[in-house]
Amino acid sequence: MVFGSFFKRLFRTDAKVAPSSALGAAGEKIAAQHLQRIGCRIVARNWRSRLGEVDIICEDKDTLVFVEVKAAKHLSALPPELRVNRRKRRKLLTLAQHYLKVNHTDRPVRFDVVSVWSENGTPQIRHVKDAFSTR
Repeated sequence: MVFGSFFKRLFRTDAKVAPSSALGAAGEKIAAQHLQRIGCRIVARNWRSRLGEVDIICEDKDTLVFVEVKAAKHLSALPPELRVNRRKRRKLLTLAQHYLKVNHTDRPVRFDVVSVWSENGTPQIRHVKDAFSTR
């Protein structure tokens, strides 16, 4: 894996705690690589508007996918994807509606969560498709 050595260095046991921004950036790179590997086309990374930011926007066939990436040093009792709470889901929905309006499209939309963590220095990925509904 391309980012394996970077990920291993980031999570060295002798290293001090990595800044959350570095952890998040590493997780987003690995998540984007995973999405491309399964056939998605990345449209935007860290898409920002006055309302907030979406980690990754990609196309999966005809569907526009808004992806929240959750990175963690290790898998704990609370999997990273469960950290996407009701407030964050509402925010992602609002951002998706804004993106569709700004880009003048009415394509089908899906919300995915990609979790990235390390086990013995090896990146692990869990991709939850259609993680929550828009209702």
